[in-house]
Amino acid sequence: ISPQAALTAIVTVPTRADIIAMDAGAHLNVHWHIADENPPALADVVRELVKDMDKDSQVFIGLEASELRAVKNLLLDDLAFNRLNMHATAYWKQGLDADSLGAQRTRSTQ
Repeated sequence: ISPQAALTAIVTVPTRADIIAMDAGAHLNVHWHIADENPPALADVVRELVKDMDKDSQVFIGLEASELRAVKNLLLDDLAFNRLNMHATAYWKQGLDADSLGAQRTRSTQ
């Protein structure tokens, strides 16, 4: 990624003690979403951070399945981000382990 690129990341961690240093350069702006500090809903955080962002920005999302749905719908339906520039993956689903989520995805694409 070019050092001239403006990068914004929202990283959810369980506690403040889980925050780590990010070695990505000064162009990375990290917003920590700390679960045990009763943060606002992730979609609300996203809405605030992207309100002035170019709608053709590249967007990469990796979240729990229900949070992914909420954030993706916000970006596409409410804020009109370009669908072709969105890369989204549910890495887990509440109540399922990774293997079960993979099996569920396989069944839904058949």
